[in-house]
Amino acid sequence: LLELGDPGALTEIEAYCSAAGRLGDPTSRWQVLSRRAAVELLAGRFDTATDLASRAAELAGQLGDADALWIGDIQRWELARFTGGRGGYRRVRPGSPPPVETWAPWRALILPDAGELGAAADALAGFTAGQAWGPGVSAGYDLWFPAIAAEAAARCGTSTLRAGLYDLLAPYAGTQVGCGAWVAYGGAVDYYLGLLAGAQENDAAAAAHLGAATDQHLRLGAPRWAELSRQQRDRFQQRPGRDGLSRFRLAGPVWLVAFGGVEAHVPDTQGLGDIAVLLAHPGQPIP
Repeated sequence: LLELGDPGALTEIEAYCSAAGRLGDPTSRWQVLSRRAAVELLAGRFDTATDLASRAAELAGQLGDADALWIGDIQRWELARFTGGRGGYRRVRPGSPPPVETWAPWRALILPDAGELGAAADALAGFTAGQAWGPGVSAGYDLWFPAIAAEAAARCGTSTLRAGLYDLLAPYAGTQVGCGAWVAYGGAVDYYLGLLAGAQENDAAAAAHLGAATDQHLRLGAPRWAELSRQQRDRFQQRPGRDGLSRFRLAGPVWLVAFGGVEAHVPDTQGLGDIAVLLAHPGQPIP
């Protein structure tokens, strides 16, 4: 349900946590703490999420569960997006599986926040979309690692990498990035497609994707993600010095349409909205 953007996912995870809480054993208590941390993270209540994730990580250490410790690392990674950046991010047990510290997109997101912009681009050199499923694997069961790769590529990747990752994620437009079994929420796929489209100077597609992501985040109850998507959409819509580039975006009651050096303002109609949806999902069937 979470990946489908269904708000009913929140009801289901609360029912799960309530049932696990009644068991009372240490593993069940960790399940409750970690999943409720994920809920608070999605809802943008970061202080509570941090507290719950810290308590879950402490209990994971007592249990000696490496996977549980990795889940704590994942939650702190997602928290860092909203709480000061990833420049100082360190795992609880550096070097433990999976080996993300040597995975190019992971490094490419940490380095700029640490002030090493040039090193971030170097870290992605030679990286391909086929490696986006995570360190040392060629397929995955969720989109968390590909989303990290997309974010890194949008920042400092090559045009080829950005295009490859856009093609990889495009079939999942309209869905959400969930990590594992309610471990963490990573935003709408359209958010990452918007970043990639904007990095490729396709402002119309970027704005359409990010507008869709904003709506999805609001529906799911993720206001900080909605705010982030809106900020990115506005950034692409308002970029100066874009003369000669194609644009197709809603600007109040009219659409701004620019192509081939000609710009026009057209009153809003249903047909133009449909065109915006098609532009945001190139090559994909629209139900």
